Amino acid sequence: MPELQEKVYSSPRWSWELLDCAMPMTFDTYSNCAHQCVYCFAYFQRAVGSPKDDYLAHKVSSVDVSRVKRMFTDPDKYAGTFAWYIKGRYVLQWGGLSDGFDWYERKFRKSLELLRFFREIDYPISISTKGTWFLGDAEYREVLKDAKNVHMKYSIITTNEEHVAEIERGCPTAAERFDALRQLKDLGVGITTIRFRPYVIGISDRTVEDICRESEKAGCYSLTTEFLCLESRASNHARDRYERISKVCGFDVFPYYRRHSAINTGLLRLNYEVKRPHIDRLRDLCALHNLKFFVSDAHHKEASEGTGCCGLPDEGPLSNINRGQYSEAMQIAKREGRVRWSDIAGLAEPLRNIPFYAAEGFNAGTTLNRAVRRYQTMFDYMHDVWNKPKLGMSPARYFGGVLVPSGTDEAGDVVYLYNIPQVSNLPERIKTAAALRQIVYGAKEKLRADGSQHGHVAFPVFVLPTLPGYGEAPRLFTEARISPTYCAVNGDAHKVSEAVGSSCDVIEAGNREEAVAAAREAGMEWFWIIDPASFAPPHGMARALLSRLEGRMEPCAEAGAELVCL
Repeated sequence: MPELQEKVYSSPRWSWELLDCAMPMTFDTYSNCAHQCVYCFAYFQRAVGSPKDDYLAHKVSSVDVSRVKRMFTDPDKYAGTFAWYIKGRYVLQWGGLSDGFDWYERKFRKSLELLRFFREIDYPISISTKGTWFLGDAEYREVLKDAKNVHMKYSIITTNEEHVAEIERGCPTAAERFDALRQLKDLGVGITTIRFRPYVIGISDRTVEDICRESEKAGCYSLTTEFLCLESRASNHARDRYERISKVCGFDVFPYYRRHSAINTGLLRLNYEVKRPHIDRLRDLCALHNLKFFVSDAHHKEASEGTGCCGLPDEGPLSNINRGQYSEAMQIAKREGRVRWSDIAGLAEPLRNIPFYAAEGFNAGTTLNRAVRRYQTMFDYMHDVWNKPKLGMSPARYFGGVLVPSGTDEAGDVVYLYNIPQVSNLPERIKTAAALRQIVYGAKEKLRADGSQHGHVAFPVFVLPTLPGYGEAPRLFTEARISPTYCAVNGDAHKVSEAVGSSCDVIEAGNREEAVAAAREAGMEWFWIIDPASFAPPHGMARALLSRLEGRMEPCAEAGAELVCL
């Protein structure tokens, strides 16, 4: 095991995918990673240029822990361009280019010191790791116990242990990682997630069912995936790694990627259609095994259940993510059929705090590009890329054709349409933006019709306190984008408010009669009474049920939902 180098490793940094990232402030404890997985994307970036000698020699340095602490305790003075992010208490991505809980950490314990610090200040963090050893260490277990602000993500790409040993050198077995997830769940961390990434065709697809089944058994909240990319400009060291991957896959991956990549440039990404059957299969299996499904890959990101691609929840401190980016635009387009720059511009305002040329760790491109953008902020850069559909990072090209430019709005900004035929894999693909507009606007009206999960619900909703935690009602209403009023037994209103979140009202009403009295006092004529003990909307679609019954415009009851008229 090497000794720690004297020089200090500089972290955090801004993610290279900042335009599309819910947690763009990414942090690494160490400059190197002890795991040495043969597919590691960081290897292909670090094993070139001036830093490669230290990296390939396994020399390792760490961050200055005191400096990191100062950044979070006095961000205005010490955090620089990260100050707005820290003050906003956005979730910190921990483990971007190296694993902060690998074998180096076992010796140097820098992450432990920082983990204690983040617990002390109650800061939300999302950790990516393959390490398991620390769960046998009492100090780590103690700091992780009931850590509700901690999101733990474990990378597992196959359950075939022979393949694990071949391509994830230095890592615990897949079984050990699943066991670690179970232990973390029992310890009470906020949520746990499976990082089924990189998804390697020829390896990962052989054990998809096992991955999803074991994830459910381990109590995971979500699963996130992204396909392996290949670096065609790789060094001889990297090509040796590709040969090892090819051996396990059973075919030569390099020509396969050259044939099936969307754009044959330096970075080879498989095209949208090659990925489709794998995404469809994963989405179905996640639904079967009660896992929220997220896609980190630029292609099929519309399949994600939310803006963030790392599997974070919709409520609580771990839901506080950066929404001023293109994945949020994708979710808006998915709901509305189209998206404008103005839909995300307000959310992206904090990016004005980051000068383009001073964005730590961000790949600013050529010297000419840096000069041209010398006086731009990251907000300006994102806005500029939005309006240039031919650029590789524009919504038009980055998402593989799912967002289609369709003219400009009154402000001169490009409007993007949601490509329903492509997403739905319809046999007839659109050839013009005008044709897509007809499809999108027709589908939008259909979606809003009563009886659909996008249907209109006009009347207030009251949820009775007939089950501890209101049973499945909070989840069903969250998924349906309905904010009901929760009825609480006398004295429990504050506790209920903390549990259901600030977006929902809470009143003291211990039964149906008291809820009806409260509605009458508020001047309501029509309203819903939901009994969680019997609330079971068909297919779990709460909005569809309520909108369908409201269409009758008469008092009625079905599946635990009662429409009342005074």
